Amino acid sequence: MDALKAVELLNKFNNCPKCGSEKVGDQEGSVEIHDDKFKRTCKCGWSIEVTVKN
Repeated sequence: MDALKAVELLNKFNNCPKCGSEKVGDQEGSVEIHDDKFKRTCKCGWSIEVTVKN
C-alpha cells in the first residue's frame, strides 16, 4: 500500500464510528498496515479491515 492511501485511510478511520475514540495503542485500539491490508480496531470492539487493490 502506498503512503498516500495509508494516510487517507488513517484520516478516514481516525475516530471510531461506534464510540468516537481517537486513541490507538496500549489497550485503546490498534492500526495495522501490511502490504495491501489496513486494519483499525477500537477498545469498544469495533474494527474494520480494508483491502486496497492496485
